[in-house]
Amino acid sequence: ADFSAQAVVNTILYESFPNDPIVGEEDSGSLRGDNRKELRNKVLSLFNTVVDTPLGDNVGLI
Repeated sequence: ADFSAQAVVNTILYESFPNDPIVGEEDSGSLRGDNRKELRNKVLSLFNTVVDTPLGDNVGLI
């Protein structure tokens, strides 16, 4: 849930302040790799329940 909440907050901040950098508490390292696909899917699913425009499965990780 922490990754999902951060993604939602960062999306809202980015939409309101597109020129301001955002530093997150969590990095995407724990979401990378084939063995983390289940966690990525859960984060994406939770994120998509909150935002107006859902994201697809091919979201890039920074």
